[in-house]
Amino acid sequence: MGATVWLPSLNGFGTKPEDLFAVTFDSWMTDAQNGLKRLQDHCDRVTVVGHSFGGLLGLLLAAKTSEISCMISWAGVFDLKDRRRAVVASMYKIPILRKLIPERVSMNLPDELIEQGWVGYSWMPVSIILPITEGINQIHSMISKVSCPTFVIQGTLDESITDKSPHKIYQSINSSLKDIWIVEGGKHPIMQDKHIKEELFKRSVHFIQKSLNDN
Repeated sequence: MGATVWLPSLNGFGTKPEDLFAVTFDSWMTDAQNGLKRLQDHCDRVTVVGHSFGGLLGLLLAAKTSEISCMISWAGVFDLKDRRRAVVASMYKIPILRKLIPERVSMNLPDELIEQGWVGYSWMPVSIILPITEGINQIHSMISKVSCPTFVIQGTLDESITDKSPHKIYQSINSSLKDIWIVEGGKHPIMQDKHIKEELFKRSVHFIQKSLNDN
């Protein structure tokens, strides 16, 4: 496409898992905003593509500013399948109950991701559920403010995000140009699926080009 690309690193990632103990949702939002500004300093139009929590951050950026030309959400977080999230977040507010919560949880990555060179942490602090919950609360309250062209994508076998999430996003946004693709057999790390990856990028690029042409 000849596009300028920037991948902002979120606070606490790419270093060591201990650094995630101190993260806040605001710090992640600041990282995303700084990434947007970096591109705005060099480009006339900016498209945001976000996977998982990156999709949530991208949608929030689109809700908070009119300066995003296009938004593409790959398995963006809206509602999580794991219902323990809300319970754990509530327990953290009560000191005596907080002591009952384990400090960390192991991350069991699928072998196919490891074989592809996926780099991640072997464990995560349970406290990371707090900034995640804040992000989910914010996107629920602000999703209707998204008005830029938006493409929502999620797999039918997503292990993390509820099946209703992409439909809720699609129905709630106020974009005159929007599309949704529910990928049969797609899992959460959808961009790593060798059977889907080529079509995923093809459709994403096509939507970006369509949004630019319509503008």
